[in-house]
Amino acid sequence: MKKDSFSATSLRSLLLASVVLIAVAIIGGFYFAGVWLSDSAANSKTKNYTSVSGNLNSDQIVKRQEDVYNHKAVSAKAASFIASSQTFESSIRQDLTKYATDIGISITNFSLAQKPSVVTTDVPIAGVKTQFVSVTLGNPVEFTKLLEFIQAIETNVPKMKLTGISMDSSSGQSGSVSVKPIIIEVYTE
Repeated sequence: MKKDSFSATSLRSLLLASVVLIAVAIIGGFYFAGVWLSDSAANSKTKNYTSVSGNLNSDQIVKRQEDVYNHKAVSAKAASFIASSQTFESSIRQDLTKYATDIGISITNFSLAQKPSVVTTDVPIAGVKTQFVSVTLGNPVEFTKLLEFIQAIETNVPKMKLTGISMDSSSGQSGSVSVKPIIIEVYTE
């Protein structure tokens, strides 16, 4: 009989070594593929954002036009939050009168006001100014209607923010309050 050149132990060692080599090759392949993909993605981003010098191909031009078109809606929405400094008084008066009429309360006085001394405004935004409006309501006011009016003020576009209110319970009328002039902050350009 002919003697085999491989014993069970040597065959097992050879098989184990080949499994280890295959595992190392697979791990190395995944590593280098990941590095290649991340470099490729970084180069692609660099090409898209640095080719402003006029060397744009037609696909890049179409992509930029789509970006501009998609951001117009966002820009218009952001601009609607700020009232025009020339017409803010009439538009705010119109909005507040409509809210008061719809809710069933009356406005007896509407005037521009100075910034209250106790009010701390939000962090200033470049190009955005704040104006203050004083609104006097016809007293007494039902508390639930007052809350509806405040909610209408806070959700208005252009943006208004209630910055000062003082009220007392109204004697003899359950559920009603007596409100001193309300101070409203309006954002203008």
